Amino acid sequence: MIRRKFLNVEDDIFEDFDQRMIRAVMYDPWQDFSQYDGLTGYGRYWITRLCYEAPSVQTRECLFSIIKLIEERLQDISIEEQTDVYCFLHDLQQIQSFENENVTRLLKRVTFDSSFPRLGDSTVGNIIRRYQHNRYSNDALLGEIDIALKQISDFDIEKAPTSTGLLDGYAGEGMIRLMVLNPINRSWMNLL
Repeated sequence: MIRRKFLNVEDDIFEDFDQRMIRAVMYDPWQDFSQYDGLTGYGRYWITRLCYEAPSVQTRECLFSIIKLIEERLQDISIEEQTDVYCFLHDLQQIQSFENENVTRLLKRVTFDSSFPRLGDSTVGNIIRRYQHNRYSNDALLGEIDIALKQISDFDIEKAPTSTGLLDGYAGEGMIRLMVLNPINRSWMNLL
């Protein structure tokens, strides 16, 4: 909203949160390399900040630190987490203002599992899996996603969501239903 000028705020609105994220990457112990609980999730935050109008020096420092940790510990990263690492590095490589030869080299060494195990086995997860597979494998599956969306007349009421989240909750099912009714921006799928 800030980028689109819907909100008029000062540039330092994220300063406190940035400081917390700097501590998370540089100083705090971290759980793993996964997107949901680990360093690639922190990296996603810093990718977003890198695309902000005036990214801070700390943005690049945190991204370089994450890349260095991936490089140092690649052999110990689980295959499931390597998929998250691959997606993080792939998205980072797509940003023209961020050039780093280590990213290109690491992408060649990281294992990519196109089944995206982190997405589980829900209707939303299965549709997102197709979307992510297309995004990272460059396969022409977008038509397949559209076909799958048109076949969803109603979600199984007996399997009602138990949460409100995007992956297996009401929010995700709502977004999928909106996609069935009318093509909407699919960028929300990148969050999963």
